[in-house]
Amino acid sequence: MTRDPLDTESPPASTHEPLPDRELLLRTLRPIVPVLSPDAVVRDLTAAYLWGVDLTGPEEHVTRSPPRVALPPGTPLRGLPVAVRREVVPAADRVVVEGIPVTSAARTAAEITARAPSVPMATARIDAFLSRGLADPERVLGYRHLFTEAHFRRLRTAVGYASPLSQSPAESWLRAVILQAGLPPPQAQCPVRVHHRTLHADLGWPRYRLAVEYDSLLHHTGPRMERRDRARYTLMRTADWQVVPVTIHMLQCHAPKLLTRIRDELSARGWECPHGERERIRRRIRGFERRPPRLR
Repeated sequence: MTRDPLDTESPPASTHEPLPDRELLLRTLRPIVPVLSPDAVVRDLTAAYLWGVDLTGPEEHVTRSPPRVALPPGTPLRGLPVAVRREVVPAADRVVVEGIPVTSAARTAAEITARAPSVPMATARIDAFLSRGLADPERVLGYRHLFTEAHFRRLRTAVGYASPLSQSPAESWLRAVILQAGLPPPQAQCPVRVHHRTLHADLGWPRYRLAVEYDSLLHHTGPRMERRDRARYTLMRTADWQVVPVTIHMLQCHAPKLLTRIRDELSARGWECPHGERERIRRRIRGFERRPPRLR
């Protein structure tokens, strides 16, 4: 993420700009949803977008895909272009958003998290709702009855890994992969005290003075950004912190090497664990050689 080298005393507030196609999506839904049924409810990724959470891929547009709608069984589609899930959404789980019936933020968060393709992706999804103050973890877990056991395990794991301080999906992916490996939990937006100022690393372990910084292609390319990053890392290192920069390529294609480095840096700075636990961590790290993290 992008910050000035001289950070603030408190973690940077999450800033979420309005989604660019939200108004167009609303205009698309208004003539469709009421025609389907009085009990039609927008759900899943379409509902998430209306709540301000964009889960579309880099080449996808929410308005170019059929809206995802819940309809009671037996309700005719009337030839309308929608992706339907046959179910009756209880009144307690519906909210009207600018004239459109939508699944509540908590139910939407639960559904898209539980059915995410991987734990890192599920963690990023629940983080997006938590960072916007849209959902409470306990309430999200209250939707257990909607899911298979496998889906609920994914939801429960993601909620356990989640942090409302996450600033981007990639930071969430990175934290989830670290936790899947069995390494000690890192602190999101970790404070690093430097020369009477406080910087904030994306992830860190204050006890071991180790920081992990995600360098995105969007915000960390070009000479100016590279100089800014080097300045931040230098400031942290002058305060006896070690910094591990991470790119999406490293996380997706070289996760075992990255996780091994983080493990070794923690060990060099005093982290200890029993031999059996260290062996389990080693096996989990090696497991990413066979199955790299799924992030898309």
